[in-house]
Amino acid sequence: MINVEILLKGLGYLELDSNLTNEFGIQLVFNVDDLKDISGRKSNYSKTIKVLGTDINNKLFTFAFDIQSDGTFDITLKQDCILFINRNPIIVGYISLKQIEKNYIGGTYQIIYSINIFDEIINFFDDLGEKKLIDLNFESGFTFQGITYPVGDHIFNYTNVINSIYSGISFQNIYEYPLVNYNYNLIGGKKWPYQSVGLSELRPSIYYRTIIDKIFYDAGYTYISEFLDGTTHDGLFDRILNIYNGTQLMTNVNCCLFMTGPVTIIEPNYIKDLTKNDYYLGGSVYDFYHYELDENFFYSGGTGTGTFPATSCIRVPLDGIYTVKFYIDIETSPHTGTELTFYKYSVDDYNTSGMIAPEEWQITLYGTGGTYEFSGLTLVKDDLLDFFIRSSTNPFVCKNMAMELIYVPDSENFVDKRDTTLQLNEFLPDMKQSDFIRSLISEFNLYIWPDKLDEKILHVEPRDDFYKQGSTIDWTNKVDYSKSFLIENLNDLLKKKITFKNQEGDDLYNTQYKDKYSIVYGEKDIEINNNLIKDESIIETEYQSIQFYFHGYVAPWFNKIIPVLIPDLEVNYYSEMTEKLPMIGLIYSEDYDYTYWKLIGDHNAPMTTVKYITHVDTLGGNVYDLNFYTQHQLDESSIYNLLIDYNDRNCYNEFWKNYVENITNKNSRKLTCYINLNLKDILQMDFRNTIFIDGQFYYLQEINYDPSRQESSKCIFIKIVEPVELGSFDPSFLLINDLGDYILIDNGNGKIKIT
Repeated sequence: MINVEILLKGLGYLELDSNLTNEFGIQLVFNVDDLKDISGRKSNYSKTIKVLGTDINNKLFTFAFDIQSDGTFDITLKQDCILFINRNPIIVGYISLKQIEKNYIGGTYQIIYSINIFDEIINFFDDLGEKKLIDLNFESGFTFQGITYPVGDHIFNYTNVINSIYSGISFQNIYEYPLVNYNYNLIGGKKWPYQSVGLSELRPSIYYRTIIDKIFYDAGYTYISEFLDGTTHDGLFDRILNIYNGTQLMTNVNCCLFMTGPVTIIEPNYIKDLTKNDYYLGGSVYDFYHYELDENFFYSGGTGTGTFPATSCIRVPLDGIYTVKFYIDIETSPHTGTELTFYKYSVDDYNTSGMIAPEEWQITLYGTGGTYEFSGLTLVKDDLLDFFIRSSTNPFVCKNMAMELIYVPDSENFVDKRDTTLQLNEFLPDMKQSDFIRSLISEFNLYIWPDKLDEKILHVEPRDDFYKQGSTIDWTNKVDYSKSFLIENLNDLLKKKITFKNQEGDDLYNTQYKDKYSIVYGEKDIEINNNLIKDESIIETEYQSIQFYFHGYVAPWFNKIIPVLIPDLEVNYYSEMTEKLPMIGLIYSEDYDYTYWKLIGDHNAPMTTVKYITHVDTLGGNVYDLNFYTQHQLDESSIYNLLIDYNDRNCYNEFWKNYVENITNKNSRKLTCYINLNLKDILQMDFRNTIFIDGQFYYLQEINYDPSRQESSKCIFIKIVEPVELGSFDPSFLLINDLGDYILIDNGNGKIKIT
């Protein structure tokens, strides 16, 4: 005898009326997928269950759902529950009250409650509700599943940024400072081997692993997943970061000329132009502000007259008030007469005359140098700035020197973030936490199912890994051949086209790509041989694609190409930034021996490590691409086309291909039949298992089970398209068609149908 019980946690058991359950049944649906919308994922649930309004039930429902005297109630409320069959928990989740009605039963009017029960997966997403990523708080550390995360919020300064860059790659860092071209036109994202990098270019990118762990931690759940914990797929998930997509200006440091020495000035009264070969424009302005003067450029001024090739000047980006700082590190103390001269060439002068008298500012150098500042300078857009050092007596050695141009914005909205505490959640996209997880499901074809022993534990794995964890079970003798046995061609049930894609970004290079190729960058299209249905099924993430673009020369020992997210070619750091859709990328770190990288503000400590964002990388000897497919590269000279095969393990090949090919193959079949399942079968049910029926292997998709009735259960299967061995069945009952399918012979009772 089957005994069904429903426990409202913390309240008590419902009284189930046998007459109602016999009439309406208790239909439970267990499923793993939805064939009509392959971008969706269902969970286990009950169809509508009718519960009689006894005194006990009335009290329980009134308390749980705030039922008023007029019969109204809060339909948004839910009550944690467990559905037991013979004291075995079958569904652990919550009850949703859908309707209250009065029916005439047994000569009197009775209250009837219509309820549905959903398992913990839906409960998890409902618990997240309207919470957004910005609701995640990183002002204190937390420990999740044995991993202790430090405090994420931090002071934005040179020391912390450098420490982050040198810290190595680990999701336990919580965040990184990778190179991403947000709004400064750096020759299509190129970084030269001798350049500095400014704080103005850097924004924190947060690890997806950290975000997921914090979501589960705050919601009171845990997960079991070899994918999310980085065990499988060469630790791919541990390398994924969220790329900042907002409009926050970080600092007003604009650009920097710097020199890494030592440079020895040996001739008295010799003017050494340190900008020709020893200084390179860094920070955020190389392409847009760099200006090359004529090779023979005459000037005259208070320090003397001479001829020198003035190159690599800073070009002023826009009219305004500026501060110019010099950082000078001298190895041997300068002698009397050693001076630094900073000068400005007016845009009006060099446009109209070949003989220019620049405006000059001079300082005398003493000791081993230091920081020298000229503030309150009124400069005009396209003015040129340069400087030199002269020594009137004995030689001295200058180890390092930098010139920093700082714009003083007059906007009331500008807040300089330097030396202030950054709250990491402000650098996450404006996205609901539930949508964040659903987007991961779409990207990596994730299956989520509840743990049988603890409803607060969810299992999460990509589809192929999900099935690898199962075993094979023979249900041939459980088939109820007295009922319908329907085999359908899956191609007749699917849409004409399946498209996998990210969102379409509106930045310059994503727009150019769409205009050129008529698809979104990273898109994968699957055409299905189906003339009956014209609709398209779309698997789409919440992220926009990120483009890499390169032109011009890149030193072969430093081939770095970073995401370019500029709206047009006329932007500079002070152009208004536009908010973009959420973006993801892989973090990459590289060490090298050159000592020319510097973070502005710490000119005596060259950076020997750089971190940047990519959507393709080699992990564990395998090439992974976060795009579904990379068919074209907008810039055909991209270094990635030379070094890496994008499509080795892109997201389609790695996570979706087997699934799609199994349902779109010419031999793909859907089987709907009835299986004699007992309570033991339900308790041991595991959708990871492969089911063997009449010589074919199947993936179980859905079970409709009613414990209140002693009858077979309707089940849906998908044929596994691969060679199989003959099973133990009566060969006179089956035929094999030209496609290799086993065809059932209609026995005349109309219960078996072949399509």
